Amino acid sequence: MRNILLDSGVNNGGRCCIARLDPLVPKAENNKRALEAELYFYSRIFKFELAEEIEPVEIENL
Repeated sequence: MRNILLDSGVNNGGRCCIARLDPLVPKAENNKRALEAELYFYSRIFKFELAEEIEPVEIENL
């Protein structure tokens, strides 16, 4: 990353500090939502009730 910044003309005195790379670092809440969506999908396909209520996901052709 430092080389990319230097090649594009950004000079920060040799230090390269990137606070957050959003597209590359998964967030815990995104992981949780993805798992909940998958669980919801399986509950609809295999027709079982969930122990806790989670936000529904639109499932086409169901």
